[in-house]
Amino acid sequence: MPLVQVELAVTAGSGTEFEVVCIRPGPANGLQYPPAVLAASTPLWDGVTSFADHADALDRTRAGGRSVRDVCGVIAQPTWDETRGITATLRLTGRAGEELSPLLSGLVHDRDAGLPVPNVGLSADLLITHSQNVVVQIDRVLSVDVVFNPAAGGRLERVLQATPPQTTSVPAGQISDPAPNEPAPIQTPEGEANMPPEPNEHQTPTPAQNSTTDLDEIRAARREMVAAYARTALATSGLPLPMQQAVQARLTERPDSTVADVLHEVEAERTVWAALQEEHTVQHLGAGAAVSGMTSELDRLQLACNRLLGVPGAAAAAGDAPRLSGIRELYLLLTGDYEMRGVFVPERVSLANLTTSSLSSVVKNALNKVLVASFEARPQWWQPIVVEEDFPTLNSVTWITLGGFPDLSDVAEGGDYTELANLTDTEEVSAWKKKGGYIGLTLEMIDRDNVAAVRQIPRKLGLSAWRTLSAGIADLFTANSGVGPYWPSSQIVNRLFCPAYGNLGSTALSAASWDATVQAMYTQTEAGSGKRLGVRPKWLLVPIELEKTALTILTSAGEPGTGNNDANVRAGTFGVITVPEFTDTNDWAAAADPADLPGICLGYRFGRAPELFVADDPVTGSMFTNDEMRLKVRFLYTIGVAEPKALYKHNVT
Repeated sequence: MPLVQVELAVTAGSGTEFEVVCIRPGPANGLQYPPAVLAASTPLWDGVTSFADHADALDRTRAGGRSVRDVCGVIAQPTWDETRGITATLRLTGRAGEELSPLLSGLVHDRDAGLPVPNVGLSADLLITHSQNVVVQIDRVLSVDVVFNPAAGGRLERVLQATPPQTTSVPAGQISDPAPNEPAPIQTPEGEANMPPEPNEHQTPTPAQNSTTDLDEIRAARREMVAAYARTALATSGLPLPMQQAVQARLTERPDSTVADVLHEVEAERTVWAALQEEHTVQHLGAGAAVSGMTSELDRLQLACNRLLGVPGAAAAAGDAPRLSGIRELYLLLTGDYEMRGVFVPERVSLANLTTSSLSSVVKNALNKVLVASFEARPQWWQPIVVEEDFPTLNSVTWITLGGFPDLSDVAEGGDYTELANLTDTEEVSAWKKKGGYIGLTLEMIDRDNVAAVRQIPRKLGLSAWRTLSAGIADLFTANSGVGPYWPSSQIVNRLFCPAYGNLGSTALSAASWDATVQAMYTQTEAGSGKRLGVRPKWLLVPIELEKTALTILTSAGEPGTGNNDANVRAGTFGVITVPEFTDTNDWAAAADPADLPGICLGYRFGRAPELFVADDPVTGSMFTNDEMRLKVRFLYTIGVAEPKALYKHNVT
């Protein structure tokens, strides 16, 4: 929020009044405020309400906006000053104004006395139009608020005139001329007016001592001022509640405490708290060590977003992160766009270090985790039968199958070694497949707080990506009436499953046909050497309609389908995989363990799960033209076959 520089002048009236500088030209929160723009906005500042502290997300999102309990004053008589900016009168009013009046007066008094004071100032809440970080127009002044630690570091300048508070006849920080028979105040070197000495209990009270300027009332006014200051200082100290209570207890034991005493106690307690936190927050890092326990406000908001959008395990990991009420609150916290214009309003966001990309970053991180979890939750049935690799580029992938060597020759003592035959190889080139799409998250969905729908989007996208990859791998077995694509693809001669490779059958699934397939794959010969491969099928792939038959063959103690007592010697020697895309209820397949003989190869680019991207630029694209934040999913992979003999297919007629 733009800083409001404050100059105080207490004048007569039903409320305390201050002269303030509302806003100065120059930089604030990463934006540049030119003098001409500020001068043109002068009428907008008249009659603007002032609140104690800026609004939080709840204030901004609920019906009616800010709470009336936080109203502390009003801005009046704004004028443009070439040297100072927009100046005006701030008139405090209401309960919040009454509490702030002695606090602000005391701060100025202590600062003028050379004492340290907390960084309390004013900050404006604005709606603006800007281009390339330069404000071109102030559209509306929403409020000018009294805050602790304003963004641009403002300060209270000076007291021009002081008038007693309504509750007493003598203001805190200033003693009027002594009445007759009343001792004059003593000015200390620090500039603080001491109270007159306590009256002797044997003295006869004078009329002055019974008046409204009685010393007890003066002390009560001072104590109330210090108490109000203490409440504010502790509330903004960042100390845990027990430590705040300890400070409050010590101050209560000292009724003559000053603002300087409050500052000393709070700072001393903060020093202790910082020392206690240091050993848990920052640790010396040795080799392989990592920093832990350090989370920024944006990190905590990321945890809260994860919990809101249903990231697995997010509830346990969120810790003390705020619990968001919905997607609308998240959007407002990250953009400051309370008017739902689809723009990022940097001067109105309540967290530090937020940019135009913060919304997309936080949402993308959470939705990606849900997307990946949904993708991985489905059974990755293909993993036992494929070789998976990651690649650094999108160049076409070449899968190479090498032939074998013949048996090694005998070498006589002192004799020569004979040269072995050259290795044969077969190359299969597979192209990359880029799969994806997008869905629009509209401002209407955000404003309606449709959290349930938003949470479902990444889950459904993850399921869609899983089905896409599953179908791509299953297509090797089902394409072209069950004989698969050409292999190698560069030679349009043989299909993946064909007699030339000895891996095509047509027998219905049974214990006998499974045994025949085991023998057929085991006896296939290796290219180059002509020797038997000696590789058994490790996996039986079936449609759901044949799953029971397959499991019976796998688990039966006796030979299935026979009436004798022969043992089922193949029991437990393989695994069963049910393939969702196998829709022919009779066809089935077998695959070797890829560790023995690689068959299907699966390559990935940018990870082994789909990615999700968020497009929310407020000045270009869909956010500008359609008021929608687009969620794009992308998945790049390539599928190839290194060795057809690692696979076997039965197309049953």
